[in-house]
Amino acid sequence: MELVDITRGHVEIKAFGKKIAIYGKGLLRGYDSPDFIIYSNSIIRWDCPNENQKVLEQEKREIIALLFEKF
Repeated sequence: MELVDITRGHVEIKAFGKKIAIYGKGLLRGYDSPDFIIYSNSIIRWDCPNENQKVLEQEKREIIALLFEKF
């Protein structure tokens, strides 16, 4: 799994041979606040060309663990 892109409104992850944009909100570092707030309810389906495949619960847990590690 790897973090592909970070913007103020989403992070893009490449995992399990697929990509997904996870929406959220980027915050300033160093003010005793989180670096990024993710909207875990946006982790539902993979991005194109795999948009018909749902993200499995185990995959979702692994993605969230990666984000905790990075942020």
